[in-house]
Amino acid sequence: MDKEEKVVTVNGIGGDETSEAMHEEAVNELVEKMSRLDITDDEEMRGIGEDTGNLSPRRSPKKEEPTCVYHLKRVLWHGKKIPIVTQNENGPCPLIAISNVLLLRGKIFLPQLIEMITAEQLVEYIGDAIISSVPKKLLVVSCISRLLNYEQNVQDAIAVLPKLHTGLDVNVQFTGVTSFEYTSECNVFDLLNITLYHGWVIDPQCPEVVSAIGSLGYNQIVEKIINNKGSNEDELVTEALIAEQFLEKTASQMTYHGLCELHAAMKNEELAVLFRNNHFSTILKHRDELFQLVTDQGFLHETKVVWETLSNIEGDGMFVDGHFITVPPKESTFPMDSDNNEKCCS
Repeated sequence: MDKEEKVVTVNGIGGDETSEAMHEEAVNELVEKMSRLDITDDEEMRGIGEDTGNLSPRRSPKKEEPTCVYHLKRVLWHGKKIPIVTQNENGPCPLIAISNVLLLRGKIFLPQLIEMITAEQLVEYIGDAIISSVPKKLLVVSCISRLLNYEQNVQDAIAVLPKLHTGLDVNVQFTGVTSFEYTSECNVFDLLNITLYHGWVIDPQCPEVVSAIGSLGYNQIVEKIINNKGSNEDELVTEALIAEQFLEKTASQMTYHGLCELHAAMKNEELAVLFRNNHFSTILKHRDELFQLVTDQGFLHETKVVWETLSNIEGDGMFVDGHFITVPPKESTFPMDSDNNEKCCS
């Protein structure tokens, strides 16, 4: 433990290191606080049985308020039929992507017979998953100040959950597949142990682009282009034009270098979330190949269509089933094009 972390005083508690008794008391107090956090104002009963999980009963959504309802599709996963949340035209991308990672990991369970679920209910399930993960994580936290920091992170994440309905404020940085400007929204992924990736990475073999963009995020690059295109300094104008050209050439928000970096960064059998085209999707690396979970509601009744290969940046991957065998799907009723993706996360 670092020297500056050895002496901690919180509510009159101090000492060289947190004693075991004090640590246990602090953990219990924090867990109790977490259990009292209000995630949403909606209610729904989960059901009874081992497939309902071990969390408290849910409440039902208020009938007087309109709500988004999403169809569930049961797909083959590790020899079992697991429900995933499908996406309609303007579905809440991050909410669905995170929910599906947790469903496939077995971190949340849904009643066997339900066919639809509301956005509010999904928010509660995710909130419960965050809170239920607190005790295990705190076992490795031995400093009171770190406990308090963890408590603040959980509270910040719970406050962000309602934003999952419409999208999250994500600012990509072009230096690596896990490089994002840090915001409170990142806490949701961190606490759930879900890695957020992107593939919008500059090829280091393009030094002029590297120099023009550096470690700036997307928002800063757009601002730089606007401010410098009309500059009297030739160097600033040149950098602005190079940055603008890069954004135009990589409008799909993925480069081949980024795809290679993504493949190298992910571990086999890792489930994660990919941000691309202003859209969040569930991804998997299986036997050294990348796949995206097919959540388009147009494939709701095509039970064999489960994953789509992510082998190029053109978006023309092959569909595979739960055994990762290629299947010829019927034409989708609701194609998920880039326009719809932008709507869902705008």
